[in-house]
Amino acid sequence: MEDYSAYTDEELIMRIHNDKNDHGDNNEIMDYILEKYKPLVRKKTNALYLIGGENDDLIQEGMIGLFKAVRDYKSDKEASFYSFAQLCITRQLSSALEASNRKKHMPLNTYISFSQSDSDGTESLRKCCKMILQVLSSFS
Repeated sequence: MEDYSAYTDEELIMRIHNDKNDHGDNNEIMDYILEKYKPLVRKKTNALYLIGGENDDLIQEGMIGLFKAVRDYKSDKEASFYSFAQLCITRQLSSALEASNRKKHMPLNTYISFSQSDSDGTESLRKCCKMILQVLSSFS
């Protein structure tokens, strides 16, 4: 494995963009950049909270933002990769937080199974009715 610390981030990203056929080398460079910027992602996620998720979920979203930064970075735009990466990570985290606040998938995440293993199913039915009443009472 080559020592990539001698190269700037911009040079490494140019190598990824220019050498589309050399997947082995590109994967090594990508791994190097992702590991190098992982502390930045962790720093940005420490102050955030994702409803229904864990800190690891936020870190994963931040790493997706970093991956998109590598994919979309253009050196001719007069911005350093570091600045661009920060922006992409922040936007990906913001999108994830907005999506979790929409409660779009709440019915799927809070379902109650009718096939739980209680003796006659009445406990599951009671839980379901109670949850429906709680949700409907907020519309009153």
